Amino acid sequence: MGAAAALPCAAQQLIAWPIGAPTPLRTMMPGLPILPRPGPAPMPVPTPSEPAPLTLSGYRVEGRVAGSAAEFAYTITFH
Repeated sequence: MGAAAALPCAAQQLIAWPIGAPTPLRTMMPGLPILPRPGPAPMPVPTPSEPAPLTLSGYRVEGRVAGSAAEFAYTITFH
């Protein structure tokens, strides 16, 4: 007996069903994109208002140079 004879009747019908035929299981077969379900329209995300521009209120740079190497530390303050 073949492998198809061991399957129940409904499974044999699914195996014999033509690939291009419209069937509810066709949407679950590989290679087809998943279509979005209808639903409410997406709401746009509100954009935040423009913040006040930053201004530079102070800065400090400290450093040390030794030969061809330099080490710097800096502090910048914005308001």
